[in-house]
Amino acid sequence: MDGPDLPECCSHLWAWFMDAHQARQSGMSTLPLSWSDLHAFLSLHEIRLRPWEIRCLRAFDRAYLTAFAQEDTNDDGPGEAGSSGGQHRGEER
Repeated sequence: MDGPDLPECCSHLWAWFMDAHQARQSGMSTLPLSWSDLHAFLSLHEIRLRPWEIRCLRAFDRAYLTAFAQEDTNDDGPGEAGSSGGQHRGEER
C-alpha cells in the first residue's frame, strides 16, 4: 500500500499487521481481520498490546480494506473498456 511514512514508534505495529495480514481469511471478498484471528496471532507471538496499539492495528485493517475495495471498483472486469483484464497493478501479462 502506498501512503505516508509511519513514525518510527509505529513501525513494529505495521510489521505485526503485515504478518497477521498473511493469514487473512477471504472468500468472495476480502474480510476484515477478526478479533479471534488477531488474538491468536498476538498469543502465538506472546505480544501484549496497549489499547492505542490495538486501535492502530484496527485502523491499518480498515485502511487496507478501503484501499482494496477502491482498487476493486476501479477494475471494470475482463474485456470491458478501461479494464486491466482482471489483473492487479504491478502484474505482468
